[in-house]
Amino acid sequence: MSSLFEAQAAMKRALFGEDRSLALQHLGGDREAASERLAIYERMYLARLVTSMEDDFPALRRVAGDLFPRLAVTHVRRRPSRHASLARLGDSFDETLTELGLLAEAAVARVEQARNRAFWSPDRPPVNLGDLAALGAALGETSLKLHPSVQLFASLSGARAVVEGAPLRVVEPGSWEQVVSWRQGFEIHVDEVPPDEAQALDVLLCPSPLERALEFFASRQDPEGAAIEAVQRWALRGWLVFP
Repeated sequence: MSSLFEAQAAMKRALFGEDRSLALQHLGGDREAASERLAIYERMYLARLVTSMEDDFPALRRVAGDLFPRLAVTHVRRRPSRHASLARLGDSFDETLTELGLLAEAAVARVEQARNRAFWSPDRPPVNLGDLAALGAALGETSLKLHPSVQLFASLSGARAVVEGAPLRVVEPGSWEQVVSWRQGFEIHVDEVPPDEAQALDVLLCPSPLERALEFFASRQDPEGAAIEAVQRWALRGWLVFP
């Protein structure tokens, strides 16, 4: 008698096109009937995954139309999720679309992936302006990091507009922008940031003294003023936390 784990592993291999023979053995009985039962289960399983991805990628579903289910199935077969939550099913969907040569669609997926990660990220109390003021002269030496909901990434220009309802043609191949997404309460925001600010934020992906991040504003006309303005904006948006 095979174990439940062995049966589940065999079914998984069959669902992702690796080997159907073991799953058929576990199903038992007439091979033709077992094959039909496996096909029914496969269709139901993949349909559930496609529905989940449709919920997570509404803009991509809109612009891809009837092609979306095929794209979703291709993704889950090429990159089967190892996470227990369906919320992570679409991780790296942009990479699958890039491999298929769908660069504009991949850019839209990248924005929606960041929104999804921001939404499901753990909560942490953000550093507010009062916390920063209380640090006084020690502010520059204080280690801070980005809130778990903050997602920093490069995106093709126009992809954010598509997520907001624009047609796919507004995506500009070869034109890149630095984008950040984050959650405040249950509301997700996405905005562009200048390249030097993106570099500063990248430093804070790991706990780092704030002064290290602010070094990237040195080329501004008023470096100190730009740094102060940026830190205040980061705090107001809830981007900063203590390690």
